[in-house]
Amino acid sequence: MNEEEPVFSFSNEVIDLGTIDKKKNEFVTTSFQFANMGTKPLVIKKVDVSCGCVKVDYVKSPIVKGQKSEIKVTLDVRKLNGYFHKKIYIISNVEDDIEELLIKGTIIENL
Repeated sequence: MNEEEPVFSFSNEVIDLGTIDKKKNEFVTTSFQFANMGTKPLVIKKVDVSCGCVKVDYVKSPIVKGQKSEIKVTLDVRKLNGYFHKKIYIISNVEDDIEELLIKGTIIENL
């Protein structure tokens, strides 16, 4: 790792949402907290998701050294059944690196 580069430091790269009752929740929102531990500003260029059921929101402006931010994730539960795991790919100005995050859980439909 080059100390002159931006560096992602996530508090958690996997979030387990546990069991979600589909009848009580149409959408579930969570967030991945991170900081830039490098010396140069961190810029998130693009965020891709593994499913259309996942929407993301993130800061488009540069994140300076030591600054904290988050990637907010909203899951459309209506489109899922049973166990799920969905990946989020973050493309940034960190050289040769695509960060991969994961949300997982189980959708049930109580009658």
